[in-house]
Amino acid sequence: MKEETVTGTPIGMKETAMFADRENIMEAFNYAKEIMERSTNPEMALYGTTAIQVIWNTLANKYHLIKK
Repeated sequence: MKEETVTGTPIGMKETAMFADRENIMEAFNYAKEIMERSTNPEMALYGTTAIQVIWNTLANKYHLIKK
């Protein structure tokens, strides 16, 4: 992994009060996958997987994440 210097202003994200969180992003991602796998409608599971992957890739490609 290439080491990078991170500059700029941290982005504050506010939580959504109605929902829980997980200890780390991988646990949250796996939870979302488990929920989608339980879907009785395969089409809805595919849409959910696509949405989660877009969020994942956006975080991976556009942000430097530092655990609080």
